[in-house]
Amino acid sequence: MTYDAAAEQARKVAEEIGGKDVDHVDTPVRPAACPVCEVVLTGAMSVFEAASPEVGDATICIGCGTICLYTEEMTLRLPTKTEMFEIVRILGKKLNKPA
Repeated sequence: MTYDAAAEQARKVAEEIGGKDVDHVDTPVRPAACPVCEVVLTGAMSVFEAASPEVGDATICIGCGTICLYTEEMTLRLPTKTEMFEIVRILGKKLNKPA
């Protein structure tokens, strides 16, 4: 499944459950396959900061929802347990931060 097909599928599911599609700007990235479902990601969208991924940045696969990290070759790999705890810690801080 391609990134575009997975994105369209995600939009359809969101519509079915009453969700809204938000306006966003995709940043083209070097195509990289999810190590779990093999969907090829060709774009990135940021939640908190600039959208262009760098080595070590986390991303969420639009095909299966797996959290992956960018490698030096800009491919994707699964995080270690330690890295996953750090991701959860950082997200918890950002999501619980008063507006």
